[in-house]
Amino acid sequence: MVFQFALRQTEGFLGSLFALLGNLRKRPKNRDWRKLHVSVNALTGEVIACDLTSKSAPDASRVPALLRQIESPLASACADGAYDKDAVYQAIEHHTATRASRVLILPRKNAQLKPKVGVSRERNRNIRSRGRLGRRQWDTKSGYSRRSLVENTIYLSKTIIGPRSRFA
Repeated sequence: MVFQFALRQTEGFLGSLFALLGNLRKRPKNRDWRKLHVSVNALTGEVIACDLTSKSAPDASRVPALLRQIESPLASACADGAYDKDAVYQAIEHHTATRASRVLILPRKNAQLKPKVGVSRERNRNIRSRGRLGRRQWDTKSGYSRRSLVENTIYLSKTIIGPRSRFA
């Protein structure tokens, strides 16, 4: 958008830029890979928060750090089953204390209802709905299937940057 390139031009430009950057650095023999945790606005495709961690950092543990980067309240939050943790529901509830956010996290197959206590409300709703509708219909009716728009944003970023991206 800055240079007003078409998609292919942008891919080529960024690919050559990262190739140059890769050639400028010495490559250590014992490289350790990193995880880039990203929050994306599903409506715009805009990255609204990110966090770079070691490979051993659990995905769900990074949610509070991502939420601290987001100033506005969330209408909803959507994530895969790896984020089906009380701490994630709690972090989202505390982030949007002035308004209730819809939290769409895929419950695990064997997920059990929890006693009705604040943060369990959204999780219990997801478990009941999925049980009543079935997985495929729950994905569509709940809006969980819109998560694929975010996955496409991540895929596009990886495609543009390339498979050999490195972060210092």
